[in-house]
Amino acid sequence: NLTSGAPMARPFSLMLTISNPLTDPSVNLWRIMLLSPTFQPIYTNDGNWPGFALRGTFSGPPRTAVQSLVTSFPSEPNVVRLRIALASPLVGVHLKMRLSAPLGFAFDSNCLPSDPDYLPRPSPQELPWLSGCAADVALRHVAVLTVPDVGTGGGSLDMDRNYAANLRITNADVYAQDTVASWELYSFRNNDFTHFVHYTTLPAFPLRVLWAKVTPETPKVEASSLLFVSLRPERDLGPHGQVIVHAPVGYRIVCRLRPFFVRGNLPRGVSCSGANNYAVIQLAGGDFLERGVAYQFAVRVTNPAVDGTPSSDWSIWLQTSDRQLVHKSSQVEGYALTPRAISRFAVAPVSQRAGRPTWL
Repeated sequence: NLTSGAPMARPFSLMLTISNPLTDPSVNLWRIMLLSPTFQPIYTNDGNWPGFALRGTFSGPPRTAVQSLVTSFPSEPNVVRLRIALASPLVGVHLKMRLSAPLGFAFDSNCLPSDPDYLPRPSPQELPWLSGCAADVALRHVAVLTVPDVGTGGGSLDMDRNYAANLRITNADVYAQDTVASWELYSFRNNDFTHFVHYTTLPAFPLRVLWAKVTPETPKVEASSLLFVSLRPERDLGPHGQVIVHAPVGYRIVCRLRPFFVRGNLPRGVSCSGANNYAVIQLAGGDFLERGVAYQFAVRVTNPAVDGTPSSDWSIWLQTSDRQLVHKSSQVEGYALTPRAISRFAVAPVSQRAGRPTWL
């Protein structure tokens, strides 16, 4: 009720409390009328004001989640299980969902496996709730999921019902533990990819990246010195396996001759060959690397003629003799190059007598 005869601002606004419907109405037009105290119409908009589009969401974890089923190691083919539950129905024709993984992941072109393990399981007379999965051609970390139409009436997904399916994907080669990676899930209808119906973000599963570190003996530009490499694999590497060290462009690695390769605590039978910016450490027939054990070795490296900033990330990976990936890291932090460096350092005491104060 408005106070009769009171002056009113132009324009004026009202705030109302309403309950949204479960889905968009077929005709989404709003009507407003101003009535006299005797309920005679003073103004009407003829019911032609377009209403706002409704936006839904998905139920939270664990009912809506992405789970890794096969492997959590980087750069490996994987199968993830997508579980969803809608907080409001999805009804319409040409229903789609868009699943966006963190950068670096890559869906298969046809990412629906031969046995998607649907939930709910369709009967022989029913269509599964998901009929297709295709990776985006330009953005491989994005997949478009297709919900089948039933006849000419379109399709639907019920509210508060559990749906699930397996999808094929390749894990990313990097994982930043200091950032919060997430998946994004959208739903669309009526072939309209500009206005989503449901939306949510999902926490990403962690990747077990190979722990590795590189430390130069001399970080001076264009200097040649030993580069000490430390790594701790989470899988065993068997006989004839290889450790690959890949440096950023501009570095040169040599290690074939004995003075340029320090075996450290690697097995006795290892050999090393290097060229340009990579080195291959080869295990002998009776050698292996054990998971959970920290290994150290050194190769000869010549730094590039660039200084001032840390170099790009290095890559270190373990592979079998037939080049099957065992464990990998593409995010081994490099080191800052400097125009000058202390290339030799030693301490010498005046007296080496035990328990006696001395000068260095």
